[in-house]
Amino acid sequence: MFSCGGRADGDGLVTNSQLFPFNGTSGPLTLSPENAPGTCLSTTAANVLDQAPCDGSDSSQTFNFGASSAAADPAIASFVAPAASSAADASSSTVLISSVAVTAAASAVPTSNPTTPLPVSRAGGVLDPSAAAEANELDDTAVKAFSSVSLKDASGQCLFVDPTAGDFRQNLIPITLQACDGSQNQAWDIVTSGKHNDVAGSVLVVSSLTQGCLNFDPRRTAGDTVIMFSCGGRADGDGLVTNSQLFPFTEGPTDILLAPENGNNATCLVANAAGKLDSTTCAGDATSQSFTILTA
Repeated sequence: MFSCGGRADGDGLVTNSQLFPFNGTSGPLTLSPENAPGTCLSTTAANVLDQAPCDGSDSSQTFNFGASSAAADPAIASFVAPAASSAADASSSTVLISSVAVTAAASAVPTSNPTTPLPVSRAGGVLDPSAAAEANELDDTAVKAFSSVSLKDASGQCLFVDPTAGDFRQNLIPITLQACDGSQNQAWDIVTSGKHNDVAGSVLVVSSLTQGCLNFDPRRTAGDTVIMFSCGGRADGDGLVTNSQLFPFTEGPTDILLAPENGNNATCLVANAAGKLDSTTCAGDATSQSFTILTA
């Protein structure tokens, strides 16, 4: 199962990996995804949906729409997931729910990158450290103008990342501004070139904590257009370069104007009234919207 439209954050529109031919009847039907001609979905011996070469004589590849007897079974309808410490045998007619051990939320925001499942604020509900590591893999080829620096705005506050404020992959994390404290939550790498930056005169602004990239997406809801996202722009980490994460930069000065290149030199990132990093029209005076790079 995946977000309809094919983008993990729900912003996708149409993808042929989710489209199937349909004749308007309730069945029997074959489910042959339009991105894989000759391939049909089939039920395995373990009652798991899988794929196989289409075979008209294979009953495991035919499906009917409609209520099943299992759906009407009151024992299943009232099923309650067992405690994580118990393991119960289940027949093929019951619903299996697997439990993931989740560390109780701490009262404070984690100051190191979590390596165990924790509650998160957005999609998935629980951090998957393995998926997060794949989505935000360290780029060993990256060339950095600055490493582990804080970015302070004109009001004297620094950009702050809560690694549990996004989804299960640590994507979609909003950036807040807080009193500068030199913590890893406020540490950033300014990357001039590497796997996700092949544009001269541009930089990535990468969280030293999560390895995610500062990202501007104007398609998102107002007030939520500035987020941390997997560098390269693909939720699973397979992206290469995207101009939603590139910012013009001249080496030498110790300040940076966060004007994302997909904003066409008209959009700048600044704090809003709620203390979140947000997007607005660039001012004539760049100084008021620039961030000071604190190296110590």
